[in-house]
Amino acid sequence: KSMLEFYFDCTRRAAENKIMINFHGANKPAGEPRTWPNEITREGIKGLEHNKWSALKPSHYTVLLFTRLLAGHGDFTPTTFQPEFLKGTTASLQLAMAVAHTSPILCWADKPEVYLAHPTLELVQTVPAVWDETRVLGGSKIGELAVLARRSGKDWWVGIINGSADKARKYKLDLSFLGDGEYSAVYCRDKTGAPADVIIEKTKAKASAKLDINMAPGGGFVARFVK
Repeated sequence: KSMLEFYFDCTRRAAENKIMINFHGANKPAGEPRTWPNEITREGIKGLEHNKWSALKPSHYTVLLFTRLLAGHGDFTPTTFQPEFLKGTTASLQLAMAVAHTSPILCWADKPEVYLAHPTLELVQTVPAVWDETRVLGGSKIGELAVLARRSGKDWWVGIINGSADKARKYKLDLSFLGDGEYSAVYCRDKTGAPADVIIEKTKAKASAKLDINMAPGGGFVARFVK
């Protein structure tokens, strides 16, 4: 109780002084940001830092989206591309977590020089931190598969996570959520047999299309659609 009182008091005093707060080593949120929106995010989550000394299972990345993150924002510190920290995931899954999980400030996990040298740099630089709409698409199942389409303004993003540690997965992505018009699209796909590598594809897309997506075990997929 004394810690909960500290959170309220600290956040109130911070608001009076126009300071934003990111609580770490904290419990999950319980509605506090509605009163104090200067609490911009908080930990209270089993985050990517665990891959330093242990390993998060691929299924964990899908479970979080439908459990902990329903309670509010979570500072998961997403997206490492360093091979030694992937721990059974792929670079595409790691990028998908930056799209699929919710935190009004994204505290990216890796070194700046890693992102600057990576083929996904354009996507890393443009992932929104705040979303206007989120849709959980068909086929999603806690612990197995997460498919989220998210809109920021007129742009749409998709993040897909394969929670299986030992099985590749195929998925047909229905783009009907895009609505009317044509979009410039960028896709980030798994590269077979190379977890740390990605395949970047630039193309055009319409709502009538359906994409065939092949994901490695612990793999993922990311798409950005700009009207």
